[in-house]
Amino acid sequence: DGAFIGSNSSLVAPIIINKNAKIAAGSVINKDIPAKYLAIERSKLKFIKKN
Repeated sequence: DGAFIGSNSSLVAPIIINKNAKIAAGSVINKDIPAKYLAIERSKLKFIKKN
């Protein structure tokens, strides 16, 4: 619910994208994304908590 996946992103299964999680455009995601976090992957995957 409320998740957003930016354009040109790759999701490497198996992963879970939780509620209101966001994935930045162009990211390669290979880990679960916690609820209400922004995932940005450029060289190393980073999670940024949303308030």
